[in-house]
Amino acid sequence: MLPKIKIRYWLLFAIIIIHPQKVESQVSPKVIGERFRAYKDSIQHIDYAYILPIGGDKARKAGIDLQKPAGIMLGFLGQQQELTISNLEVGICYDCGMAEIDDFTEFEYIKTYNNVYTFRPDVWLFPFLNLYVQASKFYSRTRAKLSVPFEIVIPEVEKNGFGAGFGGVLAYGWGPIWATSNFNMAWSKAQGIDRPTQSIVNSIRLGTSFHTSKRNRSGSVWIGANYQNYLGSNSGSYDLTQLLPDEKPRLEEIKQQLVEWQNTISDKYEDYCNKPINKPQCAIIDQMIDEFKNRIDDKISGISPPELIINYGYKVSPKNNWNMVVGAQANISKTWQARFEGGFIGRKSFMFNLNYRLAFIRKRELEI
Repeated sequence: MLPKIKIRYWLLFAIIIIHPQKVESQVSPKVIGERFRAYKDSIQHIDYAYILPIGGDKARKAGIDLQKPAGIMLGFLGQQQELTISNLEVGICYDCGMAEIDDFTEFEYIKTYNNVYTFRPDVWLFPFLNLYVQASKFYSRTRAKLSVPFEIVIPEVEKNGFGAGFGGVLAYGWGPIWATSNFNMAWSKAQGIDRPTQSIVNSIRLGTSFHTSKRNRSGSVWIGANYQNYLGSNSGSYDLTQLLPDEKPRLEEIKQQLVEWQNTISDKYEDYCNKPINKPQCAIIDQMIDEFKNRIDDKISGISPPELIINYGYKVSPKNNWNMVVGAQANISKTWQARFEGGFIGRKSFMFNLNYRLAFIRKRELEI
Protein backbone atom coordinates (compact mmCIF):
# COMPACT_ATOMS: atom_id res chain seq x y z
CA MET A 1 0.00 0.00 0.00
CA LEU A 2 1.38 3.42 -0.95
CA PRO A 3 2.13 5.91 1.84
CA LYS A 4 -0.51 8.57 2.30
CA ILE A 5 1.79 11.31 1.13
CA LYS A 6 2.30 9.52 -2.23
CA ILE A 7 -1.43 9.02 -2.65
CA ARG A 8 -1.85 12.72 -2.12
CA TYR A 9 0.70 13.50 -4.83
CA TRP A 10 -1.23 11.35 -7.30
CA LEU A 11 -4.43 13.14 -6.45
CA LEU A 12 -2.79 16.47 -7.16
CA PHE A 13 -2.68 15.42 -10.82
CA ALA A 14 -6.41 16.18 -10.84
CA ILE A 15 -5.72 19.58 -12.29
CA ILE A 16 -5.98 19.32 -16.05
CA ILE A 17 -5.90 21.71 -18.93
CA ILE A 18 -9.70 21.76 -19.20
CA HIS A 19 -10.30 22.77 -15.59
CA PRO A 20 -7.00 23.28 -13.76
CA GLN A 21 -8.08 25.66 -11.01
CA LYS A 22 -9.85 22.98 -8.96
CA VAL A 23 -6.59 21.81 -7.41
CA GLU A 24 -6.50 24.91 -5.20
CA SER A 25 -9.38 23.67 -3.09
CA GLN A 26 -7.43 20.85 -1.51
CA VAL A 27 -3.83 22.08 -1.62
CA SER A 28 -3.67 25.60 -0.28
CA PRO A 29 -6.65 26.74 1.81
CA LYS A 30 -4.81 29.92 2.79
CA VAL A 31 -4.75 30.97 -0.85
CA ILE A 32 -8.46 30.56 -1.45
CA GLY A 33 -9.62 32.07 1.83
CA GLU A 34 -11.85 31.11 4.70
CA ARG A 35 -15.09 31.30 2.72
CA PHE A 36 -14.09 28.20 0.73
CA ARG A 37 -12.84 26.16 3.68
CA ALA A 38 -16.37 25.10 4.66
CA TYR A 39 -17.14 24.15 1.05
CA LYS A 40 -14.00 22.01 0.87
CA ASP A 41 -14.90 20.28 4.12
CA SER A 42 -18.45 19.64 2.91
CA ILE A 43 -17.53 17.93 -0.40
CA GLN A 44 -15.21 15.55 1.44
CA HIS A 45 -18.31 13.96 2.97
CA ILE A 46 -20.29 13.66 -0.28
CA ASP A 47 -19.98 10.38 -2.20
CA TYR A 48 -18.69 10.77 -5.74
CA ALA A 49 -21.59 9.94 -8.07
CA TYR A 50 -19.85 8.84 -11.30
CA ILE A 51 -17.83 5.80 -12.37
CA LEU A 52 -15.24 8.04 -14.04
CA PRO A 53 -12.65 9.16 -13.44
CA ILE A 54 -11.16 6.04 -11.86
CA GLY A 55 -10.19 7.10 -8.36
CA GLY A 56 -12.69 9.94 -8.35
CA ASP A 57 -14.07 8.89 -4.94
CA LYS A 58 -10.58 9.14 -3.38
CA ALA A 59 -10.07 12.52 -4.99
CA ARG A 60 -13.39 13.71 -3.56
CA LYS A 61 -12.43 12.52 -0.07
CA ALA A 62 -9.20 14.51 -0.42
CA GLY A 63 -11.29 17.63 -0.99
CA ILE A 64 -10.89 17.92 -4.75
CA ASP A 65 -13.96 19.37 -6.42
CA LEU A 66 -13.85 17.42 -9.69
CA GLN A 67 -15.60 18.70 -12.75
CA LYS A 68 -18.14 16.60 -14.63
CA PRO A 69 -16.30 13.63 -16.13
CA ALA A 70 -17.13 14.09 -19.84
CA GLY A 71 -17.21 17.02 -22.19
CA ILE A 72 -17.88 18.24 -25.72
CA MET A 73 -15.75 20.99 -27.16
CA LEU A 74 -16.22 23.18 -30.22
CA GLY A 75 -13.05 24.98 -31.23
CA PHE A 76 -11.53 27.36 -33.77
CA LEU A 77 -7.83 27.70 -34.60
CA GLY A 78 -6.36 30.29 -36.92
CA GLN A 79 -2.69 29.79 -37.71
CA GLN A 80 0.00 31.38 -39.87
CA GLN A 81 3.47 29.89 -40.31
CA GLU A 82 6.35 29.36 -42.73
CA LEU A 83 7.17 25.90 -44.08
CA THR A 84 10.22 24.15 -45.51
CA ILE A 85 10.23 21.43 -48.17
CA SER A 86 12.70 18.55 -48.45
CA ASN A 87 12.98 15.36 -50.49
CA LEU A 88 11.35 17.13 -53.43
CA GLU A 89 10.85 14.76 -56.38
CA VAL A 90 9.28 15.41 -59.78
CA GLY A 91 8.35 13.42 -62.86
CA ILE A 92 6.44 14.25 -66.05
CA CYS A 93 4.67 10.93 -66.55
CA TYR A 94 3.50 8.13 -64.26
CA ASP A 95 5.80 5.48 -65.73
CA CYS A 96 8.92 7.64 -66.22
CA GLY A 97 10.15 7.58 -62.64
CA MET A 98 10.84 10.50 -60.31
CA ALA A 99 13.92 12.71 -59.97
CA GLU A 100 14.96 14.34 -56.70
CA ILE A 101 15.66 18.04 -57.28
CA ASP A 102 16.47 19.31 -53.77
CA ASP A 103 19.97 20.30 -54.88
CA PHE A 104 18.68 22.16 -57.93
CA THR A 105 15.85 24.25 -56.46
CA GLU A 106 15.36 26.85 -53.74
CA PHE A 107 12.32 28.64 -52.31
CA GLU A 108 12.58 32.14 -50.90
CA TYR A 109 9.53 31.47 -48.73
CA ILE A 110 6.56 29.16 -48.31
CA LYS A 111 3.79 30.56 -46.12
CA THR A 112 0.57 28.87 -45.10
CA TYR A 113 -2.58 30.23 -43.49
CA ASN A 114 -4.98 27.76 -41.86
CA ASN A 115 -8.44 27.98 -40.31
CA VAL A 116 -9.47 24.82 -38.45
CA TYR A 117 -12.87 24.05 -36.91
CA THR A 118 -12.82 21.19 -34.41
CA PHE A 119 -15.32 18.97 -32.63
CA ARG A 120 -13.75 17.15 -29.67
CA PRO A 121 -15.43 14.87 -27.09
CA ASP A 122 -13.31 14.04 -24.05
CA VAL A 123 -13.47 11.99 -20.84
CA TRP A 124 -11.53 11.78 -17.60
CA LEU A 125 -9.98 8.33 -17.27
CA PHE A 126 -8.13 9.21 -14.06
CA PRO A 127 -8.23 12.42 -12.02
CA PHE A 128 -4.89 13.34 -13.62
CA LEU A 129 -5.48 12.07 -17.19
CA ASN A 130 -7.92 13.30 -19.82
CA LEU A 131 -8.35 11.48 -23.16
CA TYR A 132 -10.07 12.79 -26.28
CA VAL A 133 -10.78 12.20 -29.95
CA GLN A 134 -11.39 14.90 -32.50
CA ALA A 135 -12.80 15.59 -35.95
CA SER A 136 -12.04 18.74 -37.91
CA LYS A 137 -12.77 20.72 -41.04
CA PHE A 138 -9.99 22.96 -42.32
CA TYR A 139 -9.32 25.61 -44.94
CA SER A 140 -5.80 26.57 -45.99
CA ARG A 141 -4.05 29.06 -48.27
CA THR A 142 -0.42 28.66 -49.31
CA ARG A 143 1.82 31.32 -50.83
CA ALA A 144 5.33 30.59 -52.12
CA LYS A 145 8.13 32.25 -54.06
CA LEU A 146 10.60 30.19 -56.07
CA SER A 147 14.10 31.69 -56.33
CA VAL A 148 16.00 28.86 -58.12
CA PRO A 149 15.95 27.98 -61.03
CA PHE A 150 14.06 31.24 -61.66
CA GLU A 151 12.35 33.85 -59.55
CA ILE A 152 8.58 33.66 -59.62
CA VAL A 153 5.73 34.04 -57.17
CA ILE A 154 3.71 30.84 -57.30
CA PRO A 155 -0.05 31.55 -57.52
CA GLU A 156 -1.82 31.18 -54.19
CA VAL A 157 -3.15 27.67 -53.63
CA GLU A 158 -6.39 27.22 -51.68
CA LYS A 159 -7.34 23.84 -50.25
CA ASN A 160 -9.84 22.42 -47.81
CA GLY A 161 -10.38 19.03 -46.27
CA PHE A 162 -11.16 16.98 -43.20
CA GLY A 163 -9.10 15.62 -40.34
CA ALA A 164 -9.33 13.26 -37.38
CA GLY A 165 -7.11 12.44 -34.43
CA PHE A 166 -6.74 11.64 -30.76
CA GLY A 167 -4.77 12.87 -27.76
CA GLY A 168 -4.38 13.12 -24.03
CA VAL A 169 -3.44 15.57 -21.31
CA LEU A 170 -1.42 14.97 -18.14
CA ALA A 171 -1.30 17.60 -15.42
CA TYR A 172 0.20 18.38 -12.03
CA GLY A 173 -0.34 21.21 -9.61
CA TRP A 174 0.51 22.65 -6.23
CA GLY A 175 -1.66 25.34 -4.69
CA PRO A 176 -2.76 27.76 -7.42
CA ILE A 177 0.19 26.82 -9.67
CA TRP A 178 -0.22 24.05 -12.24
CA ALA A 179 1.56 22.50 -15.22
CA THR A 180 0.15 20.43 -18.09
CA SER A 181 1.45 18.41 -21.01
CA ASN A 182 -0.71 17.71 -24.05
CA PHE A 183 -0.01 15.17 -26.82
CA ASN A 184 -2.02 15.08 -30.03
CA MET A 185 -1.74 13.02 -33.21
CA ALA A 186 -3.93 13.77 -36.21
CA TRP A 187 -4.42 12.92 -39.87
CA SER A 188 -5.76 15.38 -42.45
CA LYS A 189 -6.70 14.89 -46.10
CA ALA A 190 -6.74 17.88 -48.44
CA GLN A 191 -7.92 18.02 -52.01
CA GLY A 192 -5.15 17.48 -54.55
CA ILE A 193 -3.01 15.49 -52.11
CA ASP A 194 -2.80 11.74 -52.69
CA ARG A 195 -2.52 10.62 -49.06
CA PRO A 196 -3.43 12.01 -45.61
CA THR A 197 -0.89 14.19 -43.83
CA GLN A 198 0.04 12.98 -40.34
CA SER A 199 0.92 15.57 -37.72
CA ILE A 200 1.91 15.60 -34.06
CA VAL A 201 1.50 18.40 -31.54
CA ASN A 202 3.10 18.48 -28.10
CA SER A 203 2.56 21.34 -25.72
CA ILE A 204 3.52 22.31 -22.19
CA ARG A 205 1.83 25.02 -20.15
CA LEU A 206 2.52 26.60 -16.77
CA GLY A 207 -0.25 28.63 -15.20
CA THR A 208 -2.08 29.86 -12.15
CA SER A 209 -5.75 29.73 -11.17
CA PHE A 210 -8.03 32.02 -9.24
CA HIS A 211 -11.57 32.13 -7.87
CA THR A 212 -14.12 34.89 -8.18
CA SER A 213 -16.58 35.94 -5.51
CA LYS A 214 -19.02 33.32 -6.83
CA ARG A 215 -18.17 29.78 -5.81
CA ASN A 216 -18.70 28.08 -9.19
CA ARG A 217 -16.98 30.76 -11.23
CA SER A 218 -13.22 30.80 -11.61
CA GLY A 219 -10.47 31.30 -14.14
CA SER A 220 -6.86 30.66 -15.03
CA VAL A 221 -4.04 32.19 -17.05
CA TRP A 222 -0.92 30.53 -18.45
CA ILE A 223 2.16 30.69 -20.61
CA GLY A 224 3.63 27.78 -22.52
CA ALA A 225 5.32 26.35 -25.59
CA ASN A 226 3.89 24.40 -28.49
CA TYR A 227 5.71 21.87 -30.72
CA GLN A 228 4.35 20.92 -34.13
CA ASN A 229 5.66 18.63 -36.87
CA TYR A 230 4.44 16.67 -39.87
CA LEU A 231 5.28 13.02 -40.45
CA GLY A 232 5.56 11.10 -43.69
CA SER A 233 5.49 12.57 -47.19
CA ASN A 234 2.95 14.05 -49.58
CA SER A 235 2.42 13.69 -53.30
CA GLY A 236 0.24 15.15 -56.01
CA SER A 237 0.30 16.74 -59.48
CA TYR A 238 0.50 20.28 -60.85
CA ASP A 239 0.30 22.00 -64.25
CA LEU A 240 3.54 23.99 -64.66
CA THR A 241 2.01 26.25 -67.32
CA GLN A 242 0.00 27.90 -64.52
CA LEU A 243 3.28 29.52 -63.41
CA LEU A 244 3.79 31.36 -66.69
CA PRO A 245 3.00 35.10 -66.74
CA ASP A 246 1.42 36.88 -69.70
CA GLU A 247 4.14 39.53 -70.20
CA LYS A 248 6.52 38.65 -73.07
CA PRO A 249 9.66 40.24 -71.49
CA ARG A 250 9.06 38.28 -68.31
CA LEU A 251 8.62 35.03 -70.28
CA GLU A 252 11.92 35.63 -72.08
CA GLU A 253 13.61 36.31 -68.74
CA ILE A 254 12.28 33.03 -67.26
CA LYS A 255 13.44 31.11 -70.33
CA GLN A 256 16.93 32.58 -70.03
CA GLN A 257 17.08 31.68 -66.34
CA LEU A 258 16.03 28.12 -67.22
CA VAL A 259 18.78 27.83 -69.83
CA GLU A 260 21.38 29.10 -67.35
CA TRP A 261 20.08 26.69 -64.71
CA GLN A 262 20.25 23.77 -67.14
CA ASN A 263 23.84 24.69 -68.08
CA THR A 264 24.78 24.99 -64.41
CA ILE A 265 23.42 21.51 -63.73
CA SER A 266 25.30 20.11 -66.72
CA ASP A 267 28.62 21.69 -65.57
CA LYS A 268 28.32 21.28 -61.82
CA TYR A 269 26.86 17.78 -61.87
CA GLU A 270 28.58 16.38 -64.95
CA ASP A 271 30.38 13.65 -63.03
CA TYR A 272 27.22 12.93 -61.05
CA CYS A 273 25.05 12.59 -64.15
CA ASN A 274 27.60 10.43 -65.97
CA LYS A 275 27.25 7.68 -63.39
CA PRO A 276 24.86 5.00 -64.71
CA ILE A 277 22.80 5.00 -61.52
CA ASN A 278 22.13 8.77 -61.83
CA LYS A 279 21.51 9.03 -65.57
CA PRO A 280 17.72 8.37 -65.34
CA GLN A 281 17.34 11.16 -62.76
CA CYS A 282 19.29 13.68 -64.85
CA ALA A 283 17.37 12.66 -67.98
CA ILE A 284 14.04 13.37 -66.23
CA ILE A 285 15.24 16.84 -65.20
CA ASP A 286 16.47 17.63 -68.72
CA GLN A 287 13.20 16.44 -70.24
CA MET A 288 11.15 18.54 -67.82
CA ILE A 289 13.23 21.66 -68.58
CA ASP A 290 13.00 21.13 -72.34
CA GLU A 291 9.22 20.63 -72.17
CA PHE A 292 8.85 23.74 -70.05
CA LYS A 293 10.96 25.83 -72.45
CA ASN A 294 8.74 24.63 -75.32
CA ARG A 295 5.65 25.84 -73.42
CA ILE A 296 7.34 29.21 -72.88
CA ASP A 297 8.15 29.48 -76.61
CA ASP A 298 4.50 28.76 -77.42
CA LYS A 299 3.30 31.53 -75.13
CA ILE A 300 5.88 34.01 -76.46
CA SER A 301 4.59 33.22 -79.98
CA GLY A 302 1.03 33.89 -78.88
CA ILE A 303 0.03 30.22 -78.88
CA SER A 304 -1.86 28.84 -75.91
CA PRO A 305 0.54 26.19 -74.53
CA PRO A 306 -0.71 22.69 -73.73
CA GLU A 307 -0.66 21.53 -70.14
CA LEU A 308 2.58 20.30 -68.63
CA ILE A 309 1.49 18.09 -65.75
CA ILE A 310 4.24 17.10 -63.37
CA ASN A 311 3.89 14.58 -60.58
CA TYR A 312 5.61 15.51 -57.36
CA GLY A 313 6.44 14.18 -53.94
CA TYR A 314 7.87 16.02 -50.93
CA LYS A 315 8.20 16.18 -47.17
CA VAL A 316 6.99 19.36 -45.52
CA SER A 317 7.99 20.67 -42.09
CA PRO A 318 7.36 23.86 -40.14
CA LYS A 319 10.25 26.30 -40.44
CA ASN A 320 9.97 26.69 -36.67
CA ASN A 321 8.74 23.62 -34.80
CA TRP A 322 8.28 25.55 -31.53
CA ASN A 323 6.35 28.68 -30.65
CA MET A 324 5.27 30.41 -27.45
CA VAL A 325 1.65 30.62 -26.29
CA VAL A 326 -0.27 32.64 -23.69
CA GLY A 327 -3.87 31.99 -22.75
CA ALA A 328 -6.75 32.36 -20.35
CA GLN A 329 -9.81 30.32 -19.42
CA ALA A 330 -13.09 31.40 -17.87
CA ASN A 331 -15.15 28.79 -16.03
CA ILE A 332 -18.58 30.33 -16.34
CA SER A 333 -20.14 27.47 -14.35
CA LYS A 334 -19.52 23.77 -13.75
CA THR A 335 -21.09 23.18 -17.15
CA TRP A 336 -19.66 25.88 -19.45
CA GLN A 337 -16.03 26.88 -20.03
CA ALA A 338 -14.46 29.27 -22.55
CA ARG A 339 -10.79 29.43 -23.50
CA PHE A 340 -8.64 31.84 -25.48
CA GLU A 341 -5.01 31.33 -26.50
CA GLY A 342 -2.57 33.20 -28.72
CA GLY A 343 0.69 31.99 -30.24
CA PHE A 344 3.75 34.03 -31.21
CA ILE A 345 7.52 33.76 -31.87
CA GLY A 346 7.98 31.24 -34.67
CA ARG A 347 4.31 30.71 -35.47
CA LYS A 348 1.31 33.00 -35.09
CA SER A 349 -1.98 31.51 -33.92
CA PHE A 350 -5.27 32.29 -32.23
CA MET A 351 -7.47 29.67 -30.58
CA PHE A 352 -10.96 29.83 -29.09
CA ASN A 353 -12.69 26.85 -27.48
CA LEU A 354 -16.13 26.49 -25.94
CA ASN A 355 -16.52 23.44 -23.70
CA TYR A 356 -19.70 21.86 -22.35
CA ARG A 357 -19.26 19.46 -19.42
CA LEU A 358 -21.79 16.70 -18.84
CA ALA A 359 -22.47 13.82 -16.47
CA PHE A 360 -21.35 10.37 -17.54
CA ILE A 361 -22.87 7.17 -16.10
CA ARG A 362 -23.77 7.43 -12.44
CA LYS A 363 -22.86 4.57 -10.14
CA ARG A 364 -26.47 4.00 -9.16
CA GLU A 365 -27.39 3.49 -12.82
CA LEU A 366 -25.00 0.56 -13.00
CA GLU A 367 -26.44 -0.94 -9.84
CA ILE A 368 -29.92 -0.93 -11.42
